Amino acid sequence: MPIVSVSCLYHFAAAVYKRIRNDKLQLNAAPQTINFQVNDICNSKCQMCSIWKRKRDRELSPEEFGTVLQDPLFSKVRHIGVTGGEPTLRKDLAKFFDVAFQTLPKLKGMSSITNAIQAKHVIERISQTAEVCHKHEKTFTLMVSLDGIGEVHNTIRGRKGNFETALKVIRHFQLDKNVDLLTGTTITKDNVWY
Repeated sequence: MPIVSVSCLYHFAAAVYKRIRNDKLQLNAAPQTINFQVNDICNSKCQMCSIWKRKRDRELSPEEFGTVLQDPLFSKVRHIGVTGGEPTLRKDLAKFFDVAFQTLPKLKGMSSITNAIQAKHVIERISQTAEVCHKHEKTFTLMVSLDGIGEVHNTIRGRKGNFETALKVIRHFQLDKNVDLLTGTTITKDNVWY
């Protein structure tokens, strides 16, 4: 699914907000959590996802993201999860976090997920985002995809050596007090018995 324009997102948000008002629902029905896809490309070839087959499409800039977040519909948002494709492929990833904290005063924290294939870039970009969260005195959670041990993980993710790079990223952030670290597993027929 390509990332849509700011105009489309704004009109969608306005339509949802209007529906909430028209149905006489309270504003507390407004979203408190957003899962935001910063890109629609990935460097993994996972069995359970085909996003890696897509070509880079137009991506929202951090400034456009901030414009969308200014809509009253998002005034009660407390958490934003940043996903993709693979979010760490964006060089400007940390700017999305900064814009969100500047735009949403009730935001308490943000999170992101990674396949950790390019360990050096992942560590660099996740460290930048964690620093932004720390600067704003907000929480940051990182989830590293880990779908098995050794070759089981590599098979599920379609990349040789990915288990080792995932461990490198995990070990790095285990020591970072500004990062709450989790792992996420997608169960498939090829890892369910492992």
